[in-house]
Amino acid sequence: GGGEGTRWPIYYSGMNNATAKETLADLLDFDEFDMQDYSFLKGYSLEFAFSLFVYTPLFETLLFSGILGCYSVPLLGGRPYAMKQEAKKQQSTAKQQQSMAVMGGDANK
Repeated sequence: GGGEGTRWPIYYSGMNNATAKETLADLLDFDEFDMQDYSFLKGYSLEFAFSLFVYTPLFETLLFSGILGCYSVPLLGGRPYAMKQEAKKQQSTAKQQQSMAVMGGDANK
């Protein structure tokens, strides 16, 4: 195409056309740095801190307490539901062992 032949244009979004001869310092141009351009970081940091220290503990407490599942729903029952299930499992295991002992005791007589 037309033009100077050896210079290939490099396109950057939001910037004017630059050529391969321009240096990285020319492209970044720190002289025009304005703190107002990064004001969105304040909002992002506030939102991140709020989610980290407020939302996460709140939701974890709700999920693990069992309140959402009234302590009886498998997924939402939380730790109390898991404890009830473990107690039922131990009772059934104890009953099986007791019945095995009784049957085993009768066989020896």
